[in-house]
Amino acid sequence: MDREKTKAAFLLWVFILIVEIVWFYLKRQTLFTTGETMFFVTVIIVTLSVGALGIRMFGSTKED
Repeated sequence: MDREKTKAAFLLWVFILIVEIVWFYLKRQTLFTTGETMFFVTVIIVTLSVGALGIRMFGSTKED
């Protein structure tokens, strides 16, 4: 994968993470159970992990 595609994937990953954080911030007005809180935190952690792994796997570009 070339550097431009890696950069695009990283920007998409950051956008998804920001959407999740904003979603979590907007939902803070309501009371939620421990299960709902764990769901939100798990979604954010999984997004971070999968994004970091993907960038790590595909980020090693070879310059020609």
